Amino acid sequence: MKSNYISISIILIIFAEITSQLISLFQNYVFYRINIDRDTLLISLWILPFIASLLATIYAKKYKLLISLTFGFFAILMTISSNLLLNLLGYQVDFEGLYGAIDMFQISFFINIPIALLASLVGFLLIPTLESKD
Repeated sequence: MKSNYISISIILIIFAEITSQLISLFQNYVFYRINIDRDTLLISLWILPFIASLLATIYAKKYKLLISLTFGFFAILMTISSNLLLNLLGYQVDFEGLYGAIDMFQISFFINIPIALLASLVGFLLIPTLESKD
C-alpha cells in the first residue's frame, strides 16, 4: 500500500470526476425512480479526493503537505478538463468556454483545496497513531 498510494489516489480522483459527470448527465427524476437523492450522491463523491489526499499525507516519505495539495490541484484540473470535454462533445454545461473554465477553476479551487488541507491535517494527526502500531 505504501508504494501504491500515488496511483490509488489518482484513480480515486479520476473515478470521482467521471462518476460525478455521469451523474450530472441524468436528470433528477431518474434518481427519484430508484429512490436515490442525486445531490447527496454528488456531494458524497467529494470524499474521494479527501481520501486521496489523506493517503498521500500518511504514506509520503517527504513533502507530505505538498503532495497532498498536488492531489487537490489534480482534482481541479480534472474538473476543468471534464467540463471542457463535455462542452466540446455538445452537452449542455453550466460554464462554457474559456471564461467558464476560469469560473470552474474558482469554484473547484474553493472546494478541493480546503478538502486537501483538511485531509492533510487529519493525516498529520493520524501519523503518530499509525506509526505506534508498526
